[in-house]
Amino acid sequence: MNASQSVSTPELRGFVDLNFARRLEMAETLSPMHVRALQRFWPDATSEVMAGGTAIFAGRTYPANHIVGMGLYGPVTLHDVERVEEFFRSRAVPCEIVVSPLVDPSLRDLLAPRGYRITEFNSVLTRRLDDSALVPPADGITIESVTADTQQIWDRVIARGFAEYGPLPENLFAAFATLSNSLNFLARVDGEPAGEAWEPS
Repeated sequence: MNASQSVSTPELRGFVDLNFARRLEMAETLSPMHVRALQRFWPDATSEVMAGGTAIFAGRTYPANHIVGMGLYGPVTLHDVERVEEFFRSRAVPCEIVVSPLVDPSLRDLLAPRGYRITEFNSVLTRRLDDSALVPPADGITIESVTADTQQIWDRVIARGFAEYGPLPENLFAAFATLSNSLNFLARVDGEPAGEAWEPS
């Protein structure tokens, strides 16, 4: 099936709307509980809700200091943008704004003349849950829930995934490893750590 056919499939029409976009963005947003967990290792970690989005700062080396969800709940004002800029720049990190294609147009109109530019695109793959049979892992691959005994290994595997940002300090993600509401997994290939999954919500 080619791309044009998949987009026009009747059962997918209307699947991604504003409410669904909000849910996807919330999945990437750290809650106050997650911020408190970060503060165990990084006391300066903090968050603030602005224009419907949540801005996160977890130290100058944290690779995801940004605001998510801004502009998905109505128009954005110049004052909103200035507050976001002050939140990050007062902490000596770049102001990064995650922009969904479904944001209110006012956000895009305000960012363009202020010199913002696109630095990356992120795609989220979704599927409806059905009765399809589960696919067993290939030989040699095991998947396990993260525990207190494996949280340091899990932390290091995630850090390797951010290698483009340079070396990251230890325990940058360990705070989330065993939170009660998190679903975190460690994958091994022939017993060696090889991948991870993290669902913070």
